[in-house]
Amino acid sequence: LVRFSLSYTWLSVVAQHWLPTSGNLDRQVVGMAKRAQQRRLPLLRDLTSSLEGTRKALISAFNPLSLLSLFLLQSLYFVGPLALPGMVYALAKKPKYRLPSGIGLAALGVLTFWPMRTDRPFQTKPNEINKRLGGAVYRILKSYFSFKAVFEEPLEKDRRYLMAVLPHGVIPFAASCLIEKFHELGFFPNMIGASVLFRIPLLRQFCRLGGVVPASKRTVLQALQWKYPNNVTFIVPGGIAEIFYMREDVEQVLIQ
Repeated sequence: LVRFSLSYTWLSVVAQHWLPTSGNLDRQVVGMAKRAQQRRLPLLRDLTSSLEGTRKALISAFNPLSLLSLFLLQSLYFVGPLALPGMVYALAKKPKYRLPSGIGLAALGVLTFWPMRTDRPFQTKPNEINKRLGGAVYRILKSYFSFKAVFEEPLEKDRRYLMAVLPHGVIPFAASCLIEKFHELGFFPNMIGASVLFRIPLLRQFCRLGGVVPASKRTVLQALQWKYPNNVTFIVPGGIAEIFYMREDVEQVLIQ
């Protein structure tokens, strides 16, 4: 728990200053286009945050929404690796705990390896449980972010749409806000997500519940063929790599 807290604090305060630089290249609002061989590790002064900057970063990092998202999603990366060897040890050495350990391992295996259908839409009509759950999450996001959806033209039910959403960020909240807005219009968008998400127990079920499909050529092409109300597909072009380029002090579009 201490290591977890220190890691989160470090990411919140220090990692935001870990910016790749290259020679005398200016930081431009349109983005940072640079070659890989030009990048270097930052100097110590580049990593050192002012006391005021540290205070603001901590306040921003430890707000309720950030903590909720972190513990619900990112904590899986910590709990899983720690729980698995403990259950194996109890199953082998602790007869008293063999039954709960065996049930836990079996449940973990089912959640991890049970086949998941991604060749068809998860939701094709309104569902009261999903509506209530999604609506609650959307209200929290809307109260925290200054979000507004603007449609330049009406969406047609007999067309297929591939929409780019940016930036990625640690969690692509823009896509979450947009999905709920599309629900209000009667559409159930698909979201292209990293394939690794479907290898993590519980997280894979959570993603599928939100209409996420793996970022493979086959599944993307399938999603682009689905009919209304699943004829809208979101993709975040920057992917996971874009997480490490985001800066809170500059609005930028990464062109390379």
